[in-house]
Amino acid sequence: MKRSWPKGAAAAAGLFGLNLWVAGRLLGIEWLDQMGSIEGARIAQTRWMLENWRDLSWFPLWYNGIPIENVYPPLFPAAAALLAAAAGLTAAHAYHICCALAYALGPAAVFLLATRLTGGWAWGFLSGLFYSLISPSAWWMPALARDLGSVWGPRRLQNLVAYGEGPHLAALALLPAVWVAVMIAWERGKPLWWLVAAAGGAAVLMTNWLGGAEWLLLLGAWTVSRSQPFDIRSWRRAGPYAAGSYALAATWIPPSTVSAFGGSEEFRQAGYLSALPAWLLYLSAGAAGLAALLWLAERKSWSREFRFVAVLLYGSVLLTAPAAWAPGRYEHLLRFHLLLDLSVALAFAFVARHAGSRLRASWRPLALVLLLLWSTYPAARIRAHANQIIRPVAIEQTVEHQMSSWLAKNLPEGRVFVTGSIRFYLNAFADVAQFGGGFDPGVMNPNYAKIVHQILQGEGAGAREGEVAALWLRAYGVDAVAVSGPKTRQAYRDFRNPGKFEGVLPELWRDGDDVLYRVPRRTAGLAHVIGLEDLPDRAPEHGMDLEPVERYVRAIEDPSLPAARFRWLSRHEAEISAEMSPGQVLSVQVSYHPGWQAEANGKSCEVSGDPLGQVVVEPGCVGDCRVKLTYRGGIERSLTRLAALAVVLLWAGWWLASALGQRRSGLPS
Repeated sequence: MKRSWPKGAAAAAGLFGLNLWVAGRLLGIEWLDQMGSIEGARIAQTRWMLENWRDLSWFPLWYNGIPIENVYPPLFPAAAALLAAAAGLTAAHAYHICCALAYALGPAAVFLLATRLTGGWAWGFLSGLFYSLISPSAWWMPALARDLGSVWGPRRLQNLVAYGEGPHLAALALLPAVWVAVMIAWERGKPLWWLVAAAGGAAVLMTNWLGGAEWLLLLGAWTVSRSQPFDIRSWRRAGPYAAGSYALAATWIPPSTVSAFGGSEEFRQAGYLSALPAWLLYLSAGAAGLAALLWLAERKSWSREFRFVAVLLYGSVLLTAPAAWAPGRYEHLLRFHLLLDLSVALAFAFVARHAGSRLRASWRPLALVLLLLWSTYPAARIRAHANQIIRPVAIEQTVEHQMSSWLAKNLPEGRVFVTGSIRFYLNAFADVAQFGGGFDPGVMNPNYAKIVHQILQGEGAGAREGEVAALWLRAYGVDAVAVSGPKTRQAYRDFRNPGKFEGVLPELWRDGDDVLYRVPRRTAGLAHVIGLEDLPDRAPEHGMDLEPVERYVRAIEDPSLPAARFRWLSRHEAEISAEMSPGQVLSVQVSYHPGWQAEANGKSCEVSGDPLGQVVVEPGCVGDCRVKLTYRGGIERSLTRLAALAVVLLWAGWWLASALGQRRSGLPS
């Protein structure tokens, strides 16, 4: 094995070079001509981390403010921001360089894992080559084949370029390398390797949500393949490993963020709970299938490595099958098709090893050369496709940039409601806050989805459609709303009736079918003095349940009440000043979180959330009141940091005890 490492290194470098040759145009591109991609939101996150790395706690630009943890797992944009800072690049350019590297590193990482599993660099190389050139998920899922235009289309490339899935590809590049560390740690039991494996697991979790779920699936497949399913010995290792990895990552993906992701509107719309009996039946059948697979593995005396790949492939098929049948309904499961591609590539390594064992040793080099010659055709085809879809765009000529620039110049302190690709790209260009954002599963406000639905669809509003939408916009401190008509230049058309605001709101800016309307408000700030009795007494049941919000909007628009002055002191601190009377409170149009704390005239005061999901401050002062509102993250942030510290201390204690034990026994440390 040691003598073959130069060949293995050359094979890994060859796979990296092949894939960088395919995606290499990304290395020189700042803005990509794929404005319908989600990557605008990831570039916005990269820019924010680059410019605000000293103050990463609260993110005021999306969803009326959310904890930075809810924006998106941070590792990939953080790497891009670090590259941008080190090389003097823009956030967008650095982001695309990281995308190209993630694409190229993926097959090289598959090579490492497949080589470790099969014991031969040649089989690992063929596995990495398969992963580079073929997307078997398109054979399994007709929706993917239609999207690609062929069952032979390069799905990994399409996901990266057309859909902006750079973080997911980065997680899939990390995952095989992490699993090599897990295998070594499992075999040797050394503290250092367990730390490397746990840090790798944490890195995957902090890179992408789907990657985190895929890491758990690999852990389950590995644990099951090492012993009988109910043998507690393997699970004794898997449990602490999973807990330690999560503890290291929990500061950036705390339980509240996981809960927000799992309870998002997208999951509710998929109807998992409403179809619970059917899902239980499906999972029961899946468990029976797994038991049959393990029985077959035992009967045929499969190696543990092959069992692992077989269980992983089975789990990937089981996970993606509902999306293959109903892709529109189970979009979340559809996105796991890249794990299926990786699983098939690992299985191909064993197929290649089996086929190679039947060839004469003298014929194997010839077979490898023939395979390499054959691979030049799909590689050239994928490269040609990459050159077609990886194109730069004159960003200044896009409506996304033009509207964002106008907002940055004319409403720099305002809040806007924008949709489609404009909401993804707005904060890649400007620090203009928006009611929406680029990652809906991170929303904390339970009312968000129903309000957005009402504004976009106008359901049940009839002739009052524009008036009702404007009411909700005022309730959440929105100063302008962007509407895109049928002939818009942006990528999406989200408004059912784009003319709803004509004659209702004054027009601010227009470019063809893209219009900005002003939402007139008494005061442009985010804080308002109102009576305690004017707060909403319950959450709205739907977008036409207006009773809770009408009284509230009348109060914040009441000219007889004193105006409050609101200004941000930092990214997580704000100052409010107002003349207060007994029985009055400050309604702050910022998303409530238990981590908010306030002081009024230097004394701590009560902070709570109202039924609309916004902050309420009870300053308890009369006359001139100066309130400092600070986001500190709450007890959860402190606990997650303690958990990470505990893992490091436990590992250090284990390493020290192990080293002392080896020294006493006379063994080399």
